Amino acid sequence: MDSDLTLYEEVSRASACVQADNMGGSPVSKCYQMAFIAQKLSLKTYVEIGVYRGKSLFSVAPAFKKNNGKCYGIDPYCGHNFKETDTTEEIQKCVEEFSETTDFDELYHDVLKTKIDLEMDELVTILRETSENAYPYFQKKYALNDVMQNRR
Repeated sequence: MDSDLTLYEEVSRASACVQADNMGGSPVSKCYQMAFIAQKLSLKTYVEIGVYRGKSLFSVAPAFKKNNGKCYGIDPYCGHNFKETDTTEEIQKCVEEFSETTDFDELYHDVLKTKIDLEMDELVTILRETSENAYPYFQKKYALNDVMQNRR
């Protein structure tokens, strides 16, 4: 129980360091549940597609640190990839306006700063790519072709 409380405190601390807004941000309760499951299952690798400010990525990362693992965040940080199609026209317009007025380079650099501020530089890797373009990185790093062949 004590180690669970420590994990909760670490998740809460990381979450508090990342700004939440209308465009993203997971609640502490959700991040803690993901971190708790990851820790209990001794998961070593976490990949998040769509990092934005990093609210869930950095909040879940303490579990992977405890498991001697690694976290990866994939996000291209560019306006033309920032879209919402499965929602109301009003929300789509809001997202479109946000993507046109946001400095995605600044957002990306803020995430890198947060990673350093949280002392997660060795734990978290941010790939400024689309998920499709990031695939070769993981294919090479984790020899995914070998893994997929063994599953067949």
